[in-house]
Amino acid sequence: MIDVFQKNVSTIFIFDHLGNQGIKMGQAYIIAATRTVNGLSNGIISSFIPSELLSFVFNSLIIKTKCDPKFIERVLIGFVNHPNSNIKKIINDALAHSILSPQQLVNRLEYQHNTAQQTLHYAAQIVMSETHDIVIASGVENHLSCDQQMWIPNHANKSTFYLKDTALDQNAHMLSVKQLSYAMELLKKYRLNRDLLDYYSFNSHFKALNAWQENKFEAEIIPMLHNFKNSYAPHMRIQDESIIEYMSWSFFTKSPTILPDIPMTSKHISSNAYGASGLIIVNDRGLKLLKTPPIARILYMNSLQSNHNEIDANIFFATQNALEKTGLTINQIDLYEMNEVFTPPSTRLVECSWG
Repeated sequence: MIDVFQKNVSTIFIFDHLGNQGIKMGQAYIIAATRTVNGLSNGIISSFIPSELLSFVFNSLIIKTKCDPKFIERVLIGFVNHPNSNIKKIINDALAHSILSPQQLVNRLEYQHNTAQQTLHYAAQIVMSETHDIVIASGVENHLSCDQQMWIPNHANKSTFYLKDTALDQNAHMLSVKQLSYAMELLKKYRLNRDLLDYYSFNSHFKALNAWQENKFEAEIIPMLHNFKNSYAPHMRIQDESIIEYMSWSFFTKSPTILPDIPMTSKHISSNAYGASGLIIVNDRGLKLLKTPPIARILYMNSLQSNHNEIDANIFFATQNALEKTGLTINQIDLYEMNEVFTPPSTRLVECSWG
């Protein structure tokens, strides 16, 4: 799994199915994974606040593993878009509503403006170093309600976009968004056209919809009580709301572009979403203590940047490093993900990898 984030550094995770390949180092295992659905504005989980979603994740992980909460030695929580002033309250409320003990975790919490994927990176390093044996890596995002954000162009330079965040400032504090600039650079560099972006995006949604219809996400979704429009609703199986359920090829091809001279549309960009997720990461000692079968072993990780400024060059550099360190070839990996918020980087990188 490849996670590209704003500092133009590529983060690589390679998982295996508990085999013997790889370099000799401390082991890190994923023993439980859970998440809420991916919700949208006015959707079925939009009435829940971020601290409630985090508490659902914590409780679900504990219940899945039958782990005594006192064994959880560290909790890492990733945030990206929450104002600093809200983070402490969110965490305190999440602990108060969960079966984790705030007294036990008072010095074991860590939170930062990072993604949940990056907290997995930190958690794995902690258990590999054997500083702690059992760690939760989690994250929560709320791009809705008072945190409503939107992309707007910088009229002085159309290749640069900004994030308008009304939660940070009543006067709409402007934040530079490098990822969209990267996407636009790749559009120009590789002459990616609208047809190619539509094809990639359509297939991405189509695969997600098929996975839902085959119940492939059912085991990881938290079966919580859902409160829709302030009315009580029983336990129900609901679908990620970011998946376009009733789609057609024309639905993608007829979408307007975000700017006249840019072939990207709203269908090529990740939607503003709402949700939380979490993992329990352990080393060999933690595995023996909890006696829970692992889902996967984290075989290798890196965070590297090449001498190039191009985002695609950095990803290939980091990937090559990971393969060399583990002694693997790309043909030995059954599934890999190019994870980006905008379609152009993913389209180009997958095209290069397959080509």
